[in-house]
Amino acid sequence: MKKKYALIGIIILTILLSLLLFFKITKPKKKEKLEKPKITVTPKEDIDLIAEKLIEKINNYHLDYYSKYPEITFTNESDEDTLLATYAYILENNGTFNKESVDRYHKEVFNIDINEHKDLKCYAGDGILYKFDTQKNEYIEDCGNIDELCHSHGGLVVNNPLFIKNKEITKEGNEYTISVNQIYGLNVVDSDGYFYSDNEYKNKISDLDIFLDNTKNDIGMPDTSKVNLEEVKKHYNDNYEKYKNNLPIYKYTFKKESDDFYLIKFKKQVSE
Repeated sequence: MKKKYALIGIIILTILLSLLLFFKITKPKKKEKLEKPKITVTPKEDIDLIAEKLIEKINNYHLDYYSKYPEITFTNESDEDTLLATYAYILENNGTFNKESVDRYHKEVFNIDINEHKDLKCYAGDGILYKFDTQKNEYIEDCGNIDELCHSHGGLVVNNPLFIKNKEITKEGNEYTISVNQIYGLNVVDSDGYFYSDNEYKNKISDLDIFLDNTKNDIGMPDTSKVNLEEVKKHYNDNYEKYKNNLPIYKYTFKKESDDFYLIKFKKQVSE
């Protein structure tokens, strides 16, 4: 009898184990959790920040020099215009006008590698201003045909803008065009008590009297050292609607390459 019950127990246990094994095998597998694809979000381009960078480049490299011309498209080679602007920049910063400084300027501003360094002709059209000395790799002032006396070229006047006002910036592909107004004045040599909208001091837009209290310096010119530039900016911005229709618009087009911006075009628009 005991054997009979033992056999029954074994059979029952075998059945239970078989059932457990069956359910373990046939139990539906949990669906694997699908990972969501990672999405890389490209930061939205801050166009106002780019405008600030471009204005900084215009100021730092004296690019407003080109506003003397109606329109320029820069090529991949150095020409008279880029050399004259380089000279103006180096003159202003008390640098040496040589191969190294000219190469660096062209690379940083235009992304140009100069293949041949040429003589720099005077912007007045009366001869060579600087000859390039291939032995010293420097630009040497040329004296023309007169021994020991360099003929006068009038000098290259460097007038930096007091400030640049961003009117608009547009983007097309990887090219950015920034349209600005440029305000000049307070230059010791050229200032006669007015603000100007051009670096040749031709277009007067406002006088300085309200900032100077009629103070004159030793040579009878307005004492510009007493001018608070922040007040000038505020006055200009407050009265912008009155001035804007008579102000030239300067358009600089930069091409973005490797996270930097290089000047490729310039155009002056007389008025809106």
